[in-house]
Amino acid sequence: MYANRTRADLGEFVLRTPAVGPAIALAVAVVVFALTTNTFLELDNLSLVVEQSLVVGTLALGQTLIILTAGIDLANAANMVLATLLMAKLVVGGTPGWLALLAG
Repeated sequence: MYANRTRADLGEFVLRTPAVGPAIALAVAVVVFALTTNTFLELDNLSLVVEQSLVVGTLALGQTLIILTAGIDLANAANMVLATLLMAKLVVGGTPGWLALLAG
């Protein structure tokens, strides 16, 4: 009976704490990738994973601050896509890369 109550309490904790689900999913993903490849937990690969997540993480942090201060604006992704398209069109049209970067 005590074991069932502990499981129920754990399930309730997971449901009431929004950060637990993604943390568990991340832990499972790390374990699966570590078991299926020999190079996942190497320093070079972990450095690359962190480097690739910096842009999205920075945007997510900024968006979180906006949402927390009740200035809800979910247009960051759309603005990022628009800037990328603008830069690509300028470069394809012959504009120097540094100028296209400033325009985007």
